[in-house]
Amino acid sequence: TLLLINNDYGVGLQKAFTENLKNTNIKIDKVIMFEPNTKNFKPYLSKIDKQTKALYIVGYPNELQRLFKTIYEMNIKTKILGTSVFNDPILKDIKLENEILYSYPLQVENNTYREFIKSYNKKYNSTSGIASDTAYDAMMIIDEVINKENYLKYMFSIKEFEGASGIISFDKYGDVHKPMSIKSLK
Repeated sequence: TLLLINNDYGVGLQKAFTENLKNTNIKIDKVIMFEPNTKNFKPYLSKIDKQTKALYIVGYPNELQRLFKTIYEMNIKTKILGTSVFNDPILKDIKLENEILYSYPLQVENNTYREFIKSYNKKYNSTSGIASDTAYDAMMIIDEVINKENYLKYMFSIKEFEGASGIISFDKYGDVHKPMSIKSLK
């Protein structure tokens, strides 16, 4: 079962997830979409079949806090799968007995990463959030390409850019592919 936020993020991941499962024996039994800023998840969670083996969830940290609380209250025990958003610090103390697994970019602790963390902690007196390093890298790449004649072509040609989030290389479509790991939320 897929439980997804109803916006470009959720719809895009639904398409990618569904496409990647085409040549497997894994079948999606149900797709449940919830609206951004949902407060009450009971109507959505009540649609999940008892025999559902896994629940793939896509949402943002604040919604996920409410969603996980409702999963706990409704005593839903199925395995939970998710995205790197599950790594957000506000989710570290969730109260669930479920097995929770999520994908997360393999962190490369290069000099750029160490400098970014040091500067971020100094400026904000806190640890960086889930996508802060990626946002930093995006701004550094934009700064590098913005004044180029054909900036998109130039950006797509970037290979092995040492960013705070790891090594960045673009493919011909402008997508970045990074090594991933599987983490557990327990």
